[in-house]
Amino acid sequence: MATKYWIGTTGNWGTSGNWSPANAPSSGDTVIFDGRVSQSAITAISEGNDQSAVDLAAMYIMNSYTGSIGTASYPLLINVAGKLIVEGTGTYHIKAGNASSANHITELYVNAPRATVNLSTENTQANTITSTWVHAVSALNIAANTKCTNVYIHPSTGSATVTMLAGCTTTLFEQSGGTSTIYSAPTTLNLTGGTCTFGGTADDVEAATDTITTATITGGTFNWTATAAPAPVITTLNVWGGTFDASDHGKTITTAPTITNSSFGPKATINLDNGYANFVFTNAPHRYGTTTIKTSTGQALSLA
Repeated sequence: MATKYWIGTTGNWGTSGNWSPANAPSSGDTVIFDGRVSQSAITAISEGNDQSAVDLAAMYIMNSYTGSIGTASYPLLINVAGKLIVEGTGTYHIKAGNASSANHITELYVNAPRATVNLSTENTQANTITSTWVHAVSALNIAANTKCTNVYIHPSTGSATVTMLAGCTTTLFEQSGGTSTIYSAPTTLNLTGGTCTFGGTADDVEAATDTITTATITGGTFNWTATAAPAPVITTLNVWGGTFDASDHGKTITTAPTITNSSFGPKATINLDNGYANFVFTNAPHRYGTTTIKTSTGQALSLA
């Protein structure tokens, strides 16, 4: 199918003359934003944004493109069967899916240290963003209830700041650097570097379900600051390095957080000093090697 280059000046995705070759992209096309428009920047592509019937082969927003795509009220609603690569410097509002059938963005790559990327999915159907890879971004904001199956934060060319709001469906959340704040419990969380905070300080957007099935920390800092409505749970916690910080961070925890199975390895630091409630370890934690554990005064803890 065709390769379409954005040459627009009116900001309307659906205008034929805003594309080279002419005519708006259709299913199977590859779309490229490379900054070849005459003015230095496009304010925003803010019209004709409902392209939910279009399933692109691929979409590239190159670092030479300084414009923006979509708005908060009118994001670009699009499907991409292959890769959507973001390297530009603007602000992008991108929504995956179709209200009448299940569609998706298969692979999203963000390597844009000066960009702000806002992601969401059309949730009338089972629309998903299958894999999101973050190498550098000023801000990646994943909207509430977004179906974002796998999220990989591995900064390689700059910093990365990621926020994921409540109600998101995430199977795997993996991070090796940067900063993330998440209000949705992924099924599996792997942290090897950077700082990941689960819960934060905005109680009104806490996760509907605060259960993380498996959390493995080998580096970096994981702040587990979920509230008790519902009671926060980690089914299996492995801390082999880095820091697991479950102190209160200014929040009132009225119900004891629960960790079902746990193991603490060499060079791990565990901070359970929440100041409000004991922790429930359903099964006694296993400790291997030297582990630093901080608890509140009078807080009960037994180690296998």
